Amino acid sequence: MQQDFLEHLLKSKESSDIVKVINIVNEPALNKGENFMSVIRRYKVTVLLNSGETRNIHLIVKSFPEEKEHCIFLEEIAFFKNEIQAYSQVLSKMKALMEEFSDKRDTLWCEMFGFVPYNQIILQDLKELQFYPMDRRKNLDYEHSKYLIKSLARFHAMSAILLKRNSVNVDDFEPYTFAKKKVVKLFFWSYLTTLAKAMETSWGNEWTDFVKPIKQITESVYDKLQELSSVNINRFNVINHGDTWTNNFLFKHLDGTNVPCGLKFLDYQITHYNSFAWDLTYFFYTSILPEIRRAKYVDLITFYHQELLENLKYFKYPNENIPTLTHIMEEMNRIKFYGFLLLTSIYPWTTSETDDPYDVEKALTNEKNPETAINIEIFTCSKYRKMVGNDLKEFIKNDFYINS
Repeated sequence: MQQDFLEHLLKSKESSDIVKVINIVNEPALNKGENFMSVIRRYKVTVLLNSGETRNIHLIVKSFPEEKEHCIFLEEIAFFKNEIQAYSQVLSKMKALMEEFSDKRDTLWCEMFGFVPYNQIILQDLKELQFYPMDRRKNLDYEHSKYLIKSLARFHAMSAILLKRNSVNVDDFEPYTFAKKKVVKLFFWSYLTTLAKAMETSWGNEWTDFVKPIKQITESVYDKLQELSSVNINRFNVINHGDTWTNNFLFKHLDGTNVPCGLKFLDYQITHYNSFAWDLTYFFYTSILPEIRRAKYVDLITFYHQELLENLKYFKYPNENIPTLTHIMEEMNRIKFYGFLLLTSIYPWTTSETDDPYDVEKALTNEKNPETAINIEIFTCSKYRKMVGNDLKEFIKNDFYINS
């Protein structure tokens, strides 16, 4: 990133007292295997102030990767454009909404300092505010899951207010990016294909009868997602974050404890307009410790509804449009097939012990056989079967993919 461009961004901020940038130091922000769709670097920028003093400003810079096919894919799916749009058109209006209602709670997002259309985004570094990621391999415990759900309900409520006021144009958002044919092939289709292969070769006789249903699901997955992701204006629709897995939110904790007291969402690359259930299902099946999800499923959905209700009322949402708990439960059940897809794709990808679960560039250069980019070890390892084997059996034995 050019120093003069960065200096212009910082000096143009409201109430800026910056004279010039003196020095820039940057380093990788994440370890290998912690991010898949961009290059993320941490910048420390030393600036000279009007007072003659110097100050360090800490930033995160997201950029396109070097690989050609990867860049083409990001442009095609408009990942960076979507995120820039989320910050400039949605989150900025949420902040104004909070000010309108004198909401003194912290925002659920960081500040965007600027961007280069549409391949680079400059953001506030939340590490300096003591916000840190959780361990993606371990998933979240009950307390952290509730805190996330509380925050997500608030996010959804604010988006519902903006939508009701027509402050956000729904036509600017996809119903669901991952329902596009190319994306379905790259991710859900290829992961299901690899799972079936792993079952056949290494899961033992106990799983023999499950291979055929998995293959049937694989062939119909695109059509099923098209059906489920179709927007119905009679549902409780919101602006979904779209990618609510462990690495895309940072927690702040009370000093010296593991008690969460703050949360910030990251990566608004697949923000979309659709039923609230897409975000909630995504989080449930990618980020909550599976044994807790199974034991506390109804409790957590009920908690989401309570928090949603409280926030909708706080922001004066019409009472007659507030969804009931029954509606919330029905909607979660309606797209439960999506939960299965997440357990067989995003979940093993993001929780795997290996740092090389999926080679995105290899998949993009082998579009006819994208499954060759998947490290089959994410399915053959004992951890995966131990964590979600019972879920897979329940889904398939109940013929959910036919009835959902």
